[in-house]
Amino acid sequence: MADVPDMATARALIDGALANGRELQLKLSIAVLDCGGHLVAFQRMDGAPPFTADVAQSKAYGVIFMRRTSAELRDMANTRPQFFDAVKSLGRRTLIPRTSKSPKPPSPPPAPEAACWPAFRAWRRNDR
Repeated sequence: MADVPDMATARALIDGALANGRELQLKLSIAVLDCGGHLVAFQRMDGAPPFTADVAQSKAYGVIFMRRTSAELRDMANTRPQFFDAVKSLGRRTLIPRTSKSPKPPSPPPAPEAACWPAFRAWRRNDR
């Protein structure tokens, strides 16, 4: 897999994630980073809260920095809070784990990461 996605690849990742986000009825921001955690491309959906720009980049950076999925980072933050607190600010950005799903309402909206995974998997398949 390439260390730095080119702009066409980054655009395809963003377009795929945005399409999935619309399907899931989410208003989100998408950040594509290289293996060093540097921003390659970014887009915030119309209506997405402004803070989602920082959240998207921090979550993507956390995945790269810790080499774990957002769900794994959430579990780490929940099961090892002292460790997570110690490492979450070591990089250039604060790490943000995926939030846990609330039991109410009965059908919580899907996590924003769900919008990104299909595009990412397609990129990995094509880049091997």
